[in-house]
Amino acid sequence: IKRIVFKGLSTVNKFVKCFLGFMTAIAISALSASPSYAQLNVFQTYTGSYGVSTDGASDPALRSAKRGPGLIRAGAPSGSTVVAAYLYTTTYTFGSPPDLSGVTLNGTTVNYTATFPNATACCSLSSSRADVTSIVAPVINGGSGGVYNFTYAEGNGSGNIDGSGLVVVYSNHAIRTRTVGILKGAGSGTGD
Repeated sequence: IKRIVFKGLSTVNKFVKCFLGFMTAIAISALSASPSYAQLNVFQTYTGSYGVSTDGASDPALRSAKRGPGLIRAGAPSGSTVVAAYLYTTTYTFGSPPDLSGVTLNGTTVNYTATFPNATACCSLSSSRADVTSIVAPVINGGSGGVYNFTYAEGNGSGNIDGSGLVVVYSNHAIRTRTVGILKGAGSGTGD
C-alpha cells in the first residue's frame, strides 16, 4: 500500500489527516496481504485505468472568523469519469448519537449510510461514510481537468464534527492499469 500524500489541495487540520490516515487507506498498487494490527477491511477495489483523489476539510465557520461553507477539493485529469465518491466524517459525541443531519456538500444534504465506532478511543469517536457520487460526478465528468472545488458545511452537528475527508475514484483511459482500494476500519486508540 502506498502512502497517501496530501499535495496542498487545501489546508487540512491535523485531525482530518489523522482520520484519513487511520480510518481510510487508499491503495494505488496491488493490495498487499501483509499483516496489520489495525482492523482494516476491504470496502471497495477498482482494477483498470483508475485514479484517486483525496482531500479533507473542516467547517471554517467554527475554526476562524471566516463565515460560510469551506471548500473541499478533488483533482482529476481531463477526460475522467467519476466511478465513486465518498465523504467520510469523523465525530466525537461523549455517548450521544452523532448529529450529521446538516452536513452539506456543494449545497446538497449528505445522507450517511454507514457509521464506524472506534471502541478503543475516548469520547465515542466514530466516523461515518456517505456515497456522494451523485454530487461529485456531474461536476467532474466532462470537465476540463484539474482541481474542482466543492463547498462543505457541517451544519447542525458541527459542535461534534471534527472534519471530513473526500475520496474520489475516477476512470481515465490515459492511466495505466492499476488497483485502487478503499479500506475501512480504525486503528486502536491505545496504539497498534
